[in-house]
Amino acid sequence: MLQQEAERVQKMAGFKQVSTLKENLDTQVLRMFKAIHAAREAHTDPANLREICGHKQDGNDDNDPTSQHYQEVENWRPPKGTRGRQQAPMYLRGGAEGREEFRSRADVELVRKALRQQLGFTLRRGPSTIPGAGEGVFLEGRARIGTMVGLYPGLVYLQEHVRKPEEVAELFPDPDLFLFQRYDKVMLDGRAAEEQQPNQYALAHLCNHGQPNIMALAYDFAQDPLGWGGFPKELRPYIPNSYARPRSLLGSPDQSALVQSVVLLTTSDVKDGEELLLNYRLNPKHGKESLPSWYVPVDVEEDSRRWA
Repeated sequence: MLQQEAERVQKMAGFKQVSTLKENLDTQVLRMFKAIHAAREAHTDPANLREICGHKQDGNDDNDPTSQHYQEVENWRPPKGTRGRQQAPMYLRGGAEGREEFRSRADVELVRKALRQQLGFTLRRGPSTIPGAGEGVFLEGRARIGTMVGLYPGLVYLQEHVRKPEEVAELFPDPDLFLFQRYDKVMLDGRAAEEQQPNQYALAHLCNHGQPNIMALAYDFAQDPLGWGGFPKELRPYIPNSYARPRSLLGSPDQSALVQSVVLLTTSDVKDGEELLLNYRLNPKHGKESLPSWYVPVDVEEDSRRWA
């Protein structure tokens, strides 16, 4: 049943996916960011971090820290390639104001363990299972179908940012396919991932093309112009996206968005050690000669539908 629902959502138009899954994604994004915040805050006090890692949830199997996570997503329903130079993992970076350096590799592993305890999974980089694709992204733990497992980091370009020839020249060519275009024409440039805020799960720009077990969906972090709501201020430092240039009042498609992003949702149960793969769905109208030599279409009909 869940697989059928996932397949139905994948065939929806982009705007329909957003409206159908918004409430579900809001809940999952908030839960992930709260876990990241708690783990990073606790790392300044190893005793607190070890307490998080050793904490047992009521009703959980002692040997299965993902059991609570499984319980929460069990009833999920939609509500009524060769790549370029790849950056260091975001949680190992620092330097920007407000970022904290991990003091040792042991601290890094404690944070990873804490996140896996809370969410049921973490992500890691490693040699891809796709021949010639370099590195890929792998899931450690388990994630049921319908789980939000990652974010696409980088600079956000609205349509108003790419109107002039010199602005377009900043983005193209993109031979390694680090540009991601949403259904509303908003573009994310994963080549700028290193410039963004650190987030353990912001590795979507490194996911390779293949038989997919994840799908990419547009997601907007909300803001309240009056300051009464929106995405929690204490969690905003973990948003791995920022605008390439200031947006104008009239040129922005949605003033209710703090910033636009893209998230990854599993389309099947993902096991420990499994590589996360996307269907890139490149435009077949450009002709085979214009597509990368390594690109093999997964579903020609779906590709044609996307670019219709």
